Amino acid sequence: MDMPTLVQAIFGRGQAKLKRLLKDYPPYQAPHSQEPFSLTIEQAYANLNYLIAEKANRLVIYGELLRKFGLDLDEGLHNASPEAFLRDLHAWAYKHWPEVYEPHLARKDIWLNSKRDGDHIVFSMLMDTAIALGEIVVKHRPRTYWGLDLSNSSWRLRYVSYQRPVLLGVPDPYQNNAFMALDFENTAFFHYSNILATPQPAQPLGVKVLYALREEETLTQDPAGLFGRRA
Repeated sequence: MDMPTLVQAIFGRGQAKLKRLLKDYPPYQAPHSQEPFSLTIEQAYANLNYLIAEKANRLVIYGELLRKFGLDLDEGLHNASPEAFLRDLHAWAYKHWPEVYEPHLARKDIWLNSKRDGDHIVFSMLMDTAIALGEIVVKHRPRTYWGLDLSNSSWRLRYVSYQRPVLLGVPDPYQNNAFMALDFENTAFFHYSNILATPQPAQPLGVKVLYALREEETLTQDPAGLFGRRA
């Protein structure tokens, strides 16, 4: 069996649709593409400012992609409950992301240093997935916002979220007066890098969104500036 026939047998006829669409997908071109611990604080804020300036446009781009598969991003952004959309998004990812999976792209160092274009265009789709997940939280919890993870603990423990754009303003229920840094891009990359794993990861793609939208909110701001200033 030749390779095209083998791919068709694995994914089924017509299911290479995502791979075809990503050939013309607009890249997410943050100004500084390198591992977070090698960034200067100025470079880190430049990346954050790029996200804030571009996120509305990226939602349009991502929404157009999802519509080609019958998903409506507006349902997640504007419905009272995004659960149905998040369930459909997870199912879509696990059906179609295998088409664009490449073992060398599943390496964290490749992802963190990527310009998210060309042969790495899948990382632009993953970033747009992250923006969509974060913006669902923002739409339902207006006190949340995009910022940088500048916490001492993330620096000390060498977390991948350090000095990268994350969603802030979600109270941490396990620590008084503390807030979480929700790194949705890392979440999307985790699912991509494990997309062929059997069984699937126990937590679905949108679980952190639902966690952030839980009803009990006892804290409403970040008085200590734990994760850095709001951009």
